[in-house]
Amino acid sequence: MPFMVIETFKEENAKAVGKRLKHRVRMLPDGGTDHASWIRTDGKKCFPVMEPADFSSLEKWTRHGKDLVDFEIILAQTSAEYWSEARPR
Repeated sequence: MPFMVIETFKEENAKAVGKRLKHRVRMLPDGGTDHASWIRTDGKKCFPVMEPADFSSLEKWTRHGKDLVDFEIILAQTSAEYWSEARPR
């Protein structure tokens, strides 16, 4: 399943996050897919969409950055998938 991750940089410190990423190549979860990532133009938040092999690898990935980033993990699906499965009430 894909997850939307909302990364809020602590103390708005995008420079420290960027420096770590350069040295550790983003440390993505093993065996998963990193679909895409967007960052706010002010550098305060990042929004990756990823599909890890399992949820525990995603949790492990967030532990590597929790000193610099607050994470919100949201189970997601495409709009097309949602609407094809949605039932009228």
